[in-house]
Amino acid sequence: MSKEKTTKNIPEVIQLLPIKPKLAKIKIRGLTSLIVHYFHPEKQKAILDKQRKKATERKPKDIQHEYETSLYPKQNGKHVYPSGNIKAACVDAAHTFVPTVTKKQARGMFFIPVDWLEIEGPEPVHHIVNVKLDGMGGVTDIRIRPEFKEWQMTIPIEYDENGPLSIEQIVNLIQKAGFYVGTGEWRPVPKKGNPGIHGRFEIVKS
Repeated sequence: MSKEKTTKNIPEVIQLLPIKPKLAKIKIRGLTSLIVHYFHPEKQKAILDKQRKKATERKPKDIQHEYETSLYPKQNGKHVYPSGNIKAACVDAAHTFVPTVTKKQARGMFFIPVDWLEIEGPEPVHHIVNVKLDGMGGVTDIRIRPEFKEWQMTIPIEYDENGPLSIEQIVNLIQKAGFYVGTGEWRPVPKKGNPGIHGRFEIVKS
């Protein structure tokens, strides 16, 4: 039997690196104020009614009610923020600053294993801004949003020690997300609309 034929018959050995789940906690602190906007069921119903052309009485604007319904529902008596919004900022940062990484790949590089992150800091205040309504001939409306002037969050990070990113790289990615992308309303890199300065953050060094 020839040497070439013998070599071809040898099965290829594939070594699988074991998955080594690790959990780290990263604390972030706001560089600029955080403005939140919860899509309250009342607002969802109003949009659906409008799409169905169902006539509804236009009520006078209630500033306090709009403010309160823009807050995410408290968890255990604490103000909270969706963890998915922080993850989305990290995905945007990874896709922007690491050209070889797609958004799909970035989503699987680490996980935040909770739905809500506690917002640590003083109570929010009213943030009032004038906006021009699309398709309304330049009509201006007022928006009221809760604004956390000072804020911190502790983010649990679940990652694979044998995975594509080390914890140091993940921390640097979160830092870039906070500096360049931001989170919440009127952040530097919004999905749509005009960019703002709010929602930027940094890593709190221990």
